[in-house]
Amino acid sequence: MSGGEGVQRIHALDGLRGWLALYVAAYHLAAPLTTPGSALAPIKAWLSGAWWTVDMFFVMSGFVMMHVYRQVFAHRIEVGACWGFMKARFARLYPVHLLALLLMLPGFMRMPDHEALWLVEDGRYSADAFVKSLLMLHGPWIESRSWNYPAWSISAEWHAYLVFPLLAWLLQRLGAVSGRWAVWACCAVPLALYALVDGHDAHPTNGGLLMLRALPLFLAGMLCCTQPRWGSSWLCLAPVLTCLVLAGPWPELAVLACPAMLMWALTNQAGAWGLSSPVSVWLGRVSYSLYMTHALVEMYVVQGGLRLAAKAGHGPLNLDVFGSVALGLLALALALVLAEVVQRWVEAPCRRALLRTGWKRRALA
Repeated sequence: MSGGEGVQRIHALDGLRGWLALYVAAYHLAAPLTTPGSALAPIKAWLSGAWWTVDMFFVMSGFVMMHVYRQVFAHRIEVGACWGFMKARFARLYPVHLLALLLMLPGFMRMPDHEALWLVEDGRYSADAFVKSLLMLHGPWIESRSWNYPAWSISAEWHAYLVFPLLAWLLQRLGAVSGRWAVWACCAVPLALYALVDGHDAHPTNGGLLMLRALPLFLAGMLCCTQPRWGSSWLCLAPVLTCLVLAGPWPELAVLACPAMLMWALTNQAGAWGLSSPVSVWLGRVSYSLYMTHALVEMYVVQGGLRLAAKAGHGPLNLDVFGSVALGLLALALALVLAEVVQRWVEAPCRRALLRTGWKRRALA
């Protein structure tokens, strides 16, 4: 989170974001090891709720943006403040996004048919897709996940930022009761989308439908920030109930639990203590770099390890449990090390350098 002067940082949300980012990384890193017929195929169901963690990212992002910039857009919308807000968001997102995208190129060039993939019109790895990825337009404007595939959600958030100032000004004029109902109405939109979408991608990550998923959840997070904190004792059950729903026959219903999970992190003392522990705070600090760079580890380490196993006579589907677990844990450890390096030497210094121009100061003046 980036806060302005007088804005208190919420460490519990940092911790929650860190653990969720770790879960997403584990899901993607294990994907090549949990294909049908592989030794770790049975654990794939345990990781299948990764789609929900991204929904939580959208909700938390909306909440944090409203928490930080609520007063900036409370009374009026000024061009200078909007420009400063977008520049601050650019400083937060773009340096790591650019680094991860460029580091994808060597792995892409090793593909035997890379020239055909590069030249095919509207292809997943086409030149057009690369340019759109550079401009963070690849989420709503490309029909399939492209290049650094986890970055689709960053593109969706970038589009949500474009309308944030107007939404922030409007939402602060809602009453408490109408705002509470609006939170659930926003979560009902992606739920309906999940129920109606056919095909292999039941939770859209690209194309026009993506914004019907991302924007309502982002809006729900903003609305949560404008409402009084929920003090109900049932909030302590939010994590358990969410896990039960995700493991049930209708896991999509878990999207309705996103606001409750957010409020649990904010109000539950036991949860807040755990999410504010040193490990959780560290995970929160490196969460963005982890989320944006773990696909590199999947490409170079996991896929590379499976190719080496195939050359040694152990095909990817025949890698034993010990070998699969060892490769998966090694990849996760390397992803965390890479996240620390990128956060320390790229994300943080680049952000400070860009904000030193006065963007953030002018936005919050």
